[in-house]
Amino acid sequence: MAPGTKRIGGFGDTLTGAFKRKWIRVPLLIAQCSVFIATSLPIGTTLHHSQFTVGDILVLPVLVWHMKMPVLAFRFGSFTYITDANRIEESEKEKIRGSSVIVLNALRKEKHISHYTLDEAIAEVQGLQVPQSYFTHISHQLGTHAAVSAGLPEGIELAWDGLEVFMQ
Repeated sequence: MAPGTKRIGGFGDTLTGAFKRKWIRVPLLIAQCSVFIATSLPIGTTLHHSQFTVGDILVLPVLVWHMKMPVLAFRFGSFTYITDANRIEESEKEKIRGSSVIVLNALRKEKHISHYTLDEAIAEVQGLQVPQSYFTHISHQLGTHAAVSAGLPEGIELAWDGLEVFMQ
């Protein structure tokens, strides 16, 4: 791994150890963001307009929609993580543009009330012009990993258990 690179992915690490090694594990970072949000921001803060840091990583909350329910996604430096959405408003897309990697949900091929379909997720990441995209939060209804992967455009992949993404 190159100097100054951060590793994104995996489970089960401590925050202190992750920052000492200069890589982070996404679930841990999201948990740390939740702790920060719950303990550090004044009541009434409009969170999706606030940014903060965890260790030396700038975290930018991104408001997305899970049907009619607003939920938060996060941009960590140049890495954006969105797992429960079916709509992103244009003003929030501006927070994502410029990311080098995005993880986005793509539940299945058929329309769903609160999640992106495969085609919708492809259109969304292509519109955002993020060079590398991974789809997660996928259902068995999507198809086999090999069959779906064979039909994906360049720069778009299905995520897999143990996937590690290295970031500058």
